[in-house]
Amino acid sequence: MKKIVLIVAAIAIVTAIFLYLRVYKNARTYYEATAEINPASLSQIKTKLENAGCSLVKKEPAKVGTCSYREEFVAKLNGNGLVIYPKGMGFGPVYFYLTENKILNYKDIPGSPNKERYKEEVEKEIEGVGNAVQIKEETWEFNKIKYPWTTVY
Repeated sequence: MKKIVLIVAAIAIVTAIFLYLRVYKNARTYYEATAEINPASLSQIKTKLENAGCSLVKKEPAKVGTCSYREEFVAKLNGNGLVIYPKGMGFGPVYFYLTENKILNYKDIPGSPNKERYKEEVEKEIEGVGNAVQIKEETWEFNKIKYPWTTVY
């Protein structure tokens, strides 16, 4: 009887370790954050986006791999703004929102939580769309950080 208990306990421990490594090894971190930007009118932002090759999404979705944007009310920022798809529409959090004075970005990044890495990734996206806005670095607010994020898109 004692051997059976030890065997069951050993199997449970090995299974727990296996599952832990399997989930966390490939885990990503999901972020939702806002920051203030240097104020700019939406028309100024749209001009910069278009100069960088981004196009306005009309009725049909833009091609994957092509920067695009559309105008909409951004409820979480309580104002009119733009939703920008730096690499085109796709699966997962592949867009961010801009109003005349704020950015709201959803992103998942491989690995454990790292706010600085997240900020760097957002900066790369901004650079990729022609530096359409400039973020005020000291104003970042992280609304949500979820780890492990193992969603399959």
